[in-house]
Amino acid sequence: MKIKILFGVILAGTCNLEAQSLKEAIKLNENEQQDEAAVMYEQLIAKEPANGTYYYYYGENFIDAEQPEKAADAFSRGLQKDPANGLNLIGQAELKLMNGDLAGGKALIEKSVHSAGGKNSLLLMEAGEAYIRYKKAQDLMTAQSYFETAAKLEPKNPEVYNLLGDLYSEL
Repeated sequence: MKIKILFGVILAGTCNLEAQSLKEAIKLNENEQQDEAAVMYEQLIAKEPANGTYYYYYGENFIDAEQPEKAADAFSRGLQKDPANGLNLIGQAELKLMNGDLAGGKALIEKSVHSAGGKNSLLLMEAGEAYIRYKKAQDLMTAQSYFETAAKLEPKNPEVYNLLGDLYSEL
């Protein structure tokens, strides 16, 4: 019995550390420390190579570091390792939107959102953010729709309201 409890505590601590590490890597990227964040993402991917979410944020890190070729590679590998995770489609869409290809980006975003059934708030937030991030290919009304749906799914998530604020300042 004691062994089971000890194992449960160790397992819970390990899962928390990995979640903590992802949050730390995202924070490093947000603070424009892309090299340090890249190292953390590589470590996370080495631990869980089938986790598509890690590839997505790794690719986002490369977009922020203005290395779109490396971002494209990260998103592609993420789709290969975890095809059911729509975040990497959002990443590929961002690369299209970055180059002003609204139609191409929109098709990938719609495919990703449709495959999740509109029930994944993180995916909706990332899709909406992609639509407001690139001036060459914005779709503010669709972004607003995604953010409002995400807010209904997670009404206590402050990030949704932060993104709505970003949207309103664009409007």
